[in-house]
Amino acid sequence: MTLALRGVTGADMYDLLGSLSVFGFLTAYALVAVALPFARRALGQHSHWVTGISVLTVLVMILIVVFDLRSATDVNHARIPWIYLSYIAAGLALYVVRRKKAVVSDQL
Repeated sequence: MTLALRGVTGADMYDLLGSLSVFGFLTAYALVAVALPFARRALGQHSHWVTGISVLTVLVMILIVVFDLRSATDVNHARIPWIYLSYIAAGLALYVVRRKKAVVSDQL
């Protein structure tokens, strides 16, 4: 809505918000790659190959983000990673606040 009020065209909104969502997908993929070796170990199916591939996957995700940061073509695209990080920080802060309230409620 903010973009529409600022006169951003539909195509530009699609481009900017699509670029923002890429960081979310990369984060989800990386978190799954990190969790996979732990999940397999819990099932008694530990494999050094799976762990190695998971580490490689996370490194590739990090490289994609780094190259994306370095290849921003304009000011708006250069801001997208920082907007994404602010969303992550806000979500983590909300989680911490709610978690503390839940712990205090359980102790009463």
